[in-house]
Amino acid sequence: MFGIMFSPFPETVASEMARVLRPGGRLALANWTQSGFGWKMASVVSQYLPPPPPGTISPFLWGEEATVRDRLKPGFDAVETGVVAITWELQRRAADSAAFFTQNAGPIQLALGRLDAPKQTALLLDLERLWIDNNLATDGANLTLISNEYLEALAVRR
Repeated sequence: MFGIMFSPFPETVASEMARVLRPGGRLALANWTQSGFGWKMASVVSQYLPPPPPGTISPFLWGEEATVRDRLKPGFDAVETGVVAITWELQRRAADSAAFFTQNAGPIQLALGRLDAPKQTALLLDLERLWIDNNLATDGANLTLISNEYLEALAVRR
């Protein structure tokens, strides 16, 4: 879940998934969409990094139904897709939830490693603000509820 989307070579990933699955084997994918909270976090992080090199492919394209269908078409049949809504529930304040997430999310850790100390601090504060502003809990003192979504793709290897 949420791993293949970060490969810079989506066609290779799709080809390798088809190669390693036996005919009739089932594939299940989950990838963040461009309308969910994962995208919002990525958008905040991207403000602190230089633009990606020309030709860089967004990992969030794996969260688009048409793109996934196209990428899986060469090796898979019966591709089914659907957006799945989820709610992250953390038994802590939104600021603490943001801190926990930023300390444990690989892509955010990679971004922080590329920044100097003042920019790291600013990024962490912006991410904290994002979590606070998107917290759906009415009692934000001890609970964080974040609405997110991913694209689920199910397919059968030819």
